[in-house]
Order: sequence, then structure tokens, then C-alpha cells
Amino acid sequence: MRDVVIFVVYLAMAFPLPHVLRGIFGDWVWREDWYGPFGGVDWQFMSCTPWIVSGHRWFLYMILQSRVMLRIGGKLGAPGWLQTAFWFGVVGVCPVEQAGDPCEHEELWMPLRWTLMWVFGAGGEDCGQCPIYTHWIMWFSAFYVASFHYLRRFMAVVGRRLPKGPVWSVVALGCSFCIGLTVAAFHYPWSHYRRNPLWAACEVITTTLQPMLLALGMTFVPVDMSMCGTRAIGCYIIHFFFSDRCTVAIVGAVTALAWDRTGLLILLAIVAYSLVWLLLIGPLWLALLQLVCTVTASVGRAGFAWLSSVSSKAARGSAAEDDSQSDGSERAESGSDSTSLLAKVT
Repeated sequence: MRDVVIFVVYLAMAFPLPHVLRGIFGDWVWREDWYGPFGGVDWQFMSCTPWIVSGHRWFLYMILQSRVMLRIGGKLGAPGWLQTAFWFGVVGVCPVEQAGDPCEHEELWMPLRWTLMWVFGAGGEDCGQCPIYTHWIMWFSAFYVASFHYLRRFMAVVGRRLPKGPVWSVVALGCSFCIGLTVAAFHYPWSHYRRNPLWAACEVITTTLQPMLLALGMTFVPVDMSMCGTRAIGCYIIHFFFSDRCTVAIVGAVTALAWDRTGLLILLAIVAYSLVWLLLIGPLWLALLQLVCTVTASVGRAGFAWLSSVSSKAARGSAAEDDSQSDGSERAESGSDSTSLLAKVT
């Protein structure tokens, strides 16, 4: 059931969520001065929608792809080491960046082509591409499979040997922030793993070490921040649709606060902006999404119950009609038998 919910959210992030948000917030969602007119649901618009306003849904595509990979390995009875080695072998040996793009066939029936873009458009590098296999997403899926089988074992062994205490927690948190800031300033976005093995090793180490240090650094924070984690999906779904306008707003705020030579006001403004998204906008959106899911599920259950009652009534009526017909035939047979017996006696 969880996979079904993820798939539904994944589809909604390309259609109809951008259209609903466009109707509510207008140019804040779709900048016509950047992308041109908002085209509705035609192919020209849909072919670019996953790439422009819902490109961040690649993460959910990766989750679904990884769970399919795990399900295949489980059905085949393959051990964890074999699954991990196989998928890393696939991404390590496969020379193509993307494959299995059905949307490149212009002769396809347009509704089918539109649907394929809706389903597989998260990994395309440009408008009109919907590859089923995307090399860089498969890297994440391979790590997902490896983490599923071995991360808990690794933490059980390493966790007992790590230094503990508030001081080490502060050190870990500071190192995590420094790694993130350095990478964002000098080496973003990730792309060198495709060309240079040394840079690929650097990218893997930094992207693995940074969140691990963040988790260690947060262990001694005396505030219960579980709500931020459980509501983060709301921010994830909604933030990308407003990223262009919010970037312009942040640049404007930085320009307005440029007179502060310490830079602290700019830092506080960016932190406050992030907290508003994390603590207010994200939870509100998640609550709205849960309400929609609850209402949809209730309507679905009610409709299923109604169909079940109608079908059961129809079945009972058919059974009663069959019973009455069988009773009538039995009475007719009994009458004919009595008539024949009376004829023989006479």
C-alpha cells in the first residue's frame, strides 16, 4: 500500500498538482517570462512539465525503482551480497546515460505517449524525454539496495566504537555543515562521477559522510525535532514549484541586507525562511494531502461497499429466481409422474 501511495504522489507531482497550484498561485508557480504560456495538458506542455516544474520527483522514481529491484531479488531468492554486486555491476558497466525512451517514437498514439511521459518523465535530461533507465538515478538505486541489506549491520558494528558526548556531537554537526557548504560553493551540481573516477570517489564520500555526521551531530540536541522529519515530505513535494520565485525573493533579501557587513542578518533571514517552510508550509501542505487521501479513501471504500451490496443483492435475487424456477420444475415433474402413475393404474 505504501508503494501505491508513493506512485500516486509521484504522478500527481507532474499532473494535476502543477495545474492546481497554477490556478491558485498564478505566476508564482509558472513564470511565463521564463517558460512561456502555461499550456494546460497538451503534449507540448506535458513533455516539459516533468523537466521544468516537477523534476524533483526523480527521488520518488528512484524509491519505486529500488523497491522493484529489491522485490525482484527477493522473488529470485538472491542473497543481499549478490543483489548489491549485480546492480553495482549494471551501473558500472552500462555505457549509456539513458535507455528505453518510448517517448522518442513520434508515431505513437498521442494519449499513450502522453501517459508514458507522465509515468517515466522524471529522468529525462531535456523536454520530450522519458527514459525508463537513467544511469545517474540507477546509481542511487544501487546504493539503496546496498543500504537496505547492510547499513543496519554497519551501524551496529561502527556505532559502538564511535565517540559519544555533547562535544563530539558539536564537532560532527560543524563538520557536516562545512562539508555541505564547501561542496555547494565549489562542486555543485554532481556530474563528475560520469567522467572522472577520482571525482566520483570524492562525490560518493562527501555525500555519504555529510548526512552521517549530521545524524551524529543531532543526537545530543535537547529538542524533540521528530515533527520536522515526519513533515519533511510536505516540503519536498511543494517546494520545487515555488523555487524560482523564492530564489528571486532570497536574492532580493540578500541585496536589501547587503549593508550589514557582518553577514549575520543575511544568515538569520535565510534560516528564518527555511524554518517557515519546514515548520509551517510543509506541515500545512502535508495535512492537506493527508485530508485529500483520507477523503479519497473514504469515498473509495464507500463506493466499493455500495458495489458489493448491489452485487450481493443481485446475486441473492438471481438465486431466489433460480430457486423458484427449480421449485416450479420439480412440481411440474411431480405432476407428470402422478399422471403417468394414474394412467398405469387405470
